Amino acid sequence: MRGKKRTLLGTTPFEYQARFHSEISVLRIEVMKEGYKTLPTKLSAKQDEFTFRLLTRSSGLAAETVKDVRLRNIQKRINPVIDSMIPLLIKEAGLGNDDVGLLRIAGMGTQAYLVVPLKLGKDKISAKVRRETGIFVNEIWEKAGSVLLGPLAAEIQKEGGLDGIVLNVDYSELKSTFQVNSRVETRVEMECQGGYVQKQVWDYCARRVQEVEYYYDSSGHMQTRNAGTKCEGGMISKSVFDQCAFKAPITKSTVKSDPRTTISKDQYSVRYIHSFSSDDPGKLGDIEFQDLDILCKDSTGKVIFKQGEGF
Repeated sequence: MRGKKRTLLGTTPFEYQARFHSEISVLRIEVMKEGYKTLPTKLSAKQDEFTFRLLTRSSGLAAETVKDVRLRNIQKRINPVIDSMIPLLIKEAGLGNDDVGLLRIAGMGTQAYLVVPLKLGKDKISAKVRRETGIFVNEIWEKAGSVLLGPLAAEIQKEGGLDGIVLNVDYSELKSTFQVNSRVETRVEMECQGGYVQKQVWDYCARRVQEVEYYYDSSGHMQTRNAGTKCEGGMISKSVFDQCAFKAPITKSTVKSDPRTTISKDQYSVRYIHSFSSDDPGKLGDIEFQDLDILCKDSTGKVIFKQGEGF
């Protein structure tokens, strides 16, 4: 077993070469046998041998747990019939040991009915069938209900004390839905715009100044004379290109995606009621679908299918 994934190793007697990644690795397995409780266990690489002990799985509710004396006596009387038949019927219907719960006697007014609890998932019913409620209800009956209730009803009526048999089906299905929600978000930002602006900049020849030259005349006196002009550095105002001469409002849009995976669970409860009559018990092995009282509800309790007057 890996999570919920299961791989059939074999049916006894058989050989299986187990592989372990290390000495501390374990192998999770389940041991199953008709009429016995499923045993989950772990095997380690250090084990040379192992022994399994399976516990008998009772198919009927323990009679001593029933409070009503009349119902308790009926439960006690039919439990041997239930334990002998249910494991075989489960196999015939292609169900697992844990799909069928404990069968119990329930009082419905002054009457007593045998209730058969059954759990089903989408692996038993095709997607196309699940979309049509009427076909869905009929498919459950054909695949599992008739196989379980037909032979069982014929046998338990022989025991007496019962007015009918009920099949309670709990159907559940996990559904994964992936969707992406998108939304557009807008915002206003001030964004730089290029242009020419007046700025104070350094200029090595910001201005020209008079240059004076000193010399000695013929009499030996120092004299000055104009030697022209020379550059002198300084700051001047000049029109220059600026990447951010000014700022203007700009509207920007962003598309944001929100991917989500949603896990939901579809649940339905279907109840099939077959009331015994004075007909020959030998004919009870064939229960006709149209003769059943049926009630199907969704997870909210809403009735989505109804047949018969038993509700």
